[in-house]
Amino acid sequence: MKKTLNTFVTVKYTNEAGGKEPTYGSAGAGAFDLYAADSVIIPPSGVTKVNLKLRCEIPSGFMMLIFPRSSTGAKTPLRMANSVGLIDSDYRGDICCLYENNQNAIGSRTICEGDRIAQGILIPKIPVEFKHVKKLSDTERGTGGFGSTGD
Repeated sequence: MKKTLNTFVTVKYTNEAGGKEPTYGSAGAGAFDLYAADSVIIPPSGVTKVNLKLRCEIPSGFMMLIFPRSSTGAKTPLRMANSVGLIDSDYRGDICCLYENNQNAIGSRTICEGDRIAQGILIPKIPVEFKHVKKLSDTERGTGGFGSTGD
C-alpha cells in the first residue's frame, strides 16, 4: 500500500468574497496553483502587486516558495519582479505577487480575477550554523564563476 505524507496549511481569505483556494492542476503536479483575487492592469515597464487575498498559517519548520507559472513566461511579457517569493512560517499577512510587464512590451497587460498567476511549494526549513574559517577546501573548479564550467 502506498504511504502518503500530508502537511496541512491553514488558509484564511481576507475579504468577504474571498480569494480562491490553491489547487493542484494534476495528480502529478509538483506545485499548487495560486490565483489573482482582483483584476489588475500592468503598464509597459510597470510593476504591480497582485493580491491573492489569501493568508496562510504555514507549519513551523516549513516555508512556502512562490514561482511564476511557466505558461505566463511562455505566453506573455509578464515576469515576477522578485523572481521567487518566500513566505515564512511566522508571516500572517496577505500573500501577494509582484508582476512586471517587460520594458519592450507593446501595451498594458491585464491579470484578471481568478487567473492562475503563480505556483507555490512548501519546503522544510533546514537551520544552519555558520562557522568562520580562514581557508575553504580546494575543488577542481576553484573560484571559477559565471560560465566557467562551459557554455
